[in-house]
Amino acid sequence: MKERKKLSSARWLVIFFVTLVLLAALFVPVFNLAVDPYGAFGDRLFGWWSYDFTLNPRLAKISYLKQNADKYDSFIVGSSGSSSIPVADLNEYLGANFFNCMFYGTETATFEQTANYLLTTYRPKNLVLNLSLMTAHTYSVDEKDLTNSAHPDVSGESAFAFYLRYLFASPADSLAKVKYRISDGYLQTPYKVFNQQTGAYDKSRRDAEPIGDLGDYLSRDAYAVFKDYPKANYSLYHVREAVEAVARIKAKAEQTGTRLFVLCQPTYKENLDYFSKDDQAAFFNALAEVTDYWDFTLTPASYDPRYFYDSTHSRGVVGKMELAVMFGDDSVYRPEPFGRYVEQGSAPGAPECDPLPEEEYTATVPIICYHQIVKDGETNASTATEATFESHMKALSESGFTPVSIYDLKAYVENGADLPEKPVLITFDDGYLGNYEIAFPILKEYGFKATIFAIGVSVGKDTYKDTGKAITPHFTLEQAEEMKNSGLITVASHGYDVHEVEGLDAEPVREGMLARRGEKEADYVSFLTADAQKMFSLLGEDAGFVSYPSGKYDERARVILREAGVFATVTTSGDPMNKVVRGLPQSLYDMGRFVVGGDTTAEELISGIER
Repeated sequence: MKERKKLSSARWLVIFFVTLVLLAALFVPVFNLAVDPYGAFGDRLFGWWSYDFTLNPRLAKISYLKQNADKYDSFIVGSSGSSSIPVADLNEYLGANFFNCMFYGTETATFEQTANYLLTTYRPKNLVLNLSLMTAHTYSVDEKDLTNSAHPDVSGESAFAFYLRYLFASPADSLAKVKYRISDGYLQTPYKVFNQQTGAYDKSRRDAEPIGDLGDYLSRDAYAVFKDYPKANYSLYHVREAVEAVARIKAKAEQTGTRLFVLCQPTYKENLDYFSKDDQAAFFNALAEVTDYWDFTLTPASYDPRYFYDSTHSRGVVGKMELAVMFGDDSVYRPEPFGRYVEQGSAPGAPECDPLPEEEYTATVPIICYHQIVKDGETNASTATEATFESHMKALSESGFTPVSIYDLKAYVENGADLPEKPVLITFDDGYLGNYEIAFPILKEYGFKATIFAIGVSVGKDTYKDTGKAITPHFTLEQAEEMKNSGLITVASHGYDVHEVEGLDAEPVREGMLARRGEKEADYVSFLTADAQKMFSLLGEDAGFVSYPSGKYDERARVILREAGVFATVTTSGDPMNKVVRGLPQSLYDMGRFVVGGDTTAEELISGIER
């Protein structure tokens, strides 16, 4: 009897452990199916495609299109460098709705598979095929790991084997997705590097960073690679296979009535030197045997690392230049010569282009910062008398400086417009009545342009918000309009209601454009976005130029403001000798200023901005 009980207990123990194993085995595929970190099953639970694209774009993007194909009628195919082609500009030029199907890697065979699938399945209006020399270096890599597998509808792999691989993958990837989803915030992160609406990389942080002086740029860790660029030599083993794949894509596009654009992407000059001139010529000549194409491989921008996100990827502004050339848009700046159109049947050879002298596409612009201007009396670090201010304007005139507006700088960086030989930007913070009553007449006398940053909630007020506490009077909207109509004054944004005072505002008070202590991120993003929108409603497009209150801001504020439509910012810190760069709107971000006080002499001012 005892033996039978022992046997029975052992049997139940075995059954218990077998059941646990079976449940665990069942849990893994169910968990992976529900969380779907690679988007293999359509990500029905989270719909977090920016995450899925990051883990495996060549798979997840096809899954995404299966649910969202009705939103798009055109596609981009190519390696990660294709992300620099701005979808919004393509849509505008072609009256289309593009989705960027770029992925990691440079295998032309996978480009062909992807293009063939898109052309066959969706018969798009337009297809942009973006190539580089590397597409003739590595033609095909047959990978079946989770992060590189193509969708079975594209690759032709057995769907059963494909889905089985993702069902029984390690649950660690699914656990990571759940963890990141819970902690996910506003800013782009390494686990979500794509914009799921466009399919391109999410460069919201990189496109909001200030870019000016080259030495400062190279001092940042992110761009240190350009100081000692790695050396390598690559041979183009697969020129014939690559161009034959392009020929087949072209034939398929003609069959489906799709307009095909073939591009060769911009390359950093030291990276281009990885390939011999003979190999380059062989590739470009062979490509010209099968199609017309646009070649942007080597341009003057290829010599300046400020036009690149990293060692191999050009910035979106360079892609903007490409499209402007292709569609004859002369309003967009590009350094000449920028690219070449190669006709089928020609023999273009390797691209040739020299760098431009830096002075041809950069300018140094000092910025002066005033606050209150008074008739006379006591002055301090933020108050200057009428006599002092007039002496400053006289000194600027006699020293050959020409005050410019922010729109002059914007036209310089975006459209390539000229600047005077010695430009200077004159600014005032806060929007005091003295700016209108005292400074404005002096500026008119000299014909000088200036920018006044107004506090939205204080416009036309002489008391602090609803407290009744007296403050220095601020000019009215009508006075702002009068100054603007003179053609000399831009009334821009110092924030609508981001200035807070301890003891007068609710605690904890906000410091400049930073989040309050303990403020939830979603609330902060909503607040700062709404604050910017109020300024646009109050001032129109001029609110796109912002002065950070007290110089208090961070990267998150930068990104929020850029998303809200802000195109230029100044602070009270940093080098006031600002380097602005044609083709780089980011050179208008976080510009430093020379803060002028009541005891600043005309000589000190000129010395400070002439160094």
